[in-house]
Amino acid sequence: MYVDASSRKRGDKARLLTPLMPKTSGKCFEFWYHMYGSAVGSFKLYKKTGSSVGVRIWSQSRNQGDEWLAAQVSVWSPLQAFRLSFEATVGGSTGDIAIDDVQIFDGRCAAPGMYIEI
Repeated sequence: MYVDASSRKRGDKARLLTPLMPKTSGKCFEFWYHMYGSAVGSFKLYKKTGSSVGVRIWSQSRNQGDEWLAAQVSVWSPLQAFRLSFEATVGGSTGDIAIDDVQIFDGRCAAPGMYIEI
């Protein structure tokens, strides 16, 4: 997903919704994001179950520099199937937001600084 803010107005939103995923006792969602420009808005990740609005489980806002950054989010939903919703909100005409390389792993994400053998 890429949101080019130059053709949008402040407050516009773009959403990327995953397919329905089965209930789980733990998954790790890893993705790379890029938020660059003087008027970058916000980027949020929601977990949605049933017809719920969703619970925000990750967020970032403002300029993060001209580089790709990695994020990992542990998700568990032992009682219901769920979807994830990525939501980018335009902050102004000089700030773009992108996401790439979304991966899903079994089990919770490793704590920062933990060594994982691949």
